[in-house]
Amino acid sequence: MDSLLNHDDEFMVLADYRAYVDCQAKAGQAYEKSETWTRLSILNVARIGYFSSDRSIREYCEHIWKIAPAVIGPEDKAVSTVGYGSKKARRPQGRKKKSGEPKRGRRGR
Repeated sequence: MDSLLNHDDEFMVLADYRAYVDCQAKAGQAYEKSETWTRLSILNVARIGYFSSDRSIREYCEHIWKIAPAVIGPEDKAVSTVGYGSKKARRPQGRKKKSGEPKRGRRGR
């Protein structure tokens, strides 16, 4: 703590510390009420569907960094970056399904 208070706080750890403490207190209050906590937990999981690290990185690349995706050759056998929640199975490009390998995706597609 001394290094944060008396030296350079280069990562701005203390900049939003009050907001962090307040949020933790609010979470603690919600946890004490099991109905509230359950409701908030279910809503949190239901809303996470929009989040995808692939999508987030792609949007940062396009809108913030203004860069295009790297082209990877077939010799790299890159894993397909099919979007989150896609019906297509993720499999290294060019690899065929092995005999006896289970079908993937919804309804065995």
